[in-house]
Amino acid sequence: MDGSGSGRGFFSYALTWPSESYIESYLKVAIQSGLPPIAVIMNDPTHKEWTVLDLKLAKAYELRQSYGDIPPWIDRSDRVHFDTKSFISGSGAAIERAQAAEQKKAQTGRGNPTFGKRWYAVPVTKDGGPMPTMREWLEDQRRLNGEA
Repeated sequence: MDGSGSGRGFFSYALTWPSESYIESYLKVAIQSGLPPIAVIMNDPTHKEWTVLDLKLAKAYELRQSYGDIPPWIDRSDRVHFDTKSFISGSGAAIERAQAAEQKKAQTGRGNPTFGKRWYAVPVTKDGGPMPTMREWLEDQRRLNGEA
């Protein structure tokens, strides 16, 4: 949830979870094809009418596209710091090995880089409490802009 208990913003936030990243591809196919997202996710060609859930998923996808990996209400919060983690990408390693081989032709290499290493940010609240909500962030933005 977004921390407010309302469930608003859940889908767009859930799309930032690495374990759910495959859903984003399904949403992209649905949006680009003009199909309801549930039809694509569930592989159900009989699902032709757009439901409230389809609209929420489409909005979540568009939000995700506009703010990137971390929602701004978390990314810009003073209550959050970021740890880093990494994973080794097999495809990235293959590309980087080829690039390194090309570079070696041009210069003498030193050391052995870790091929395929990718860094990504993991939000962690400074006090161990819940993540900021979109509502809190918007209210803070209004206050900062003198609108409150």
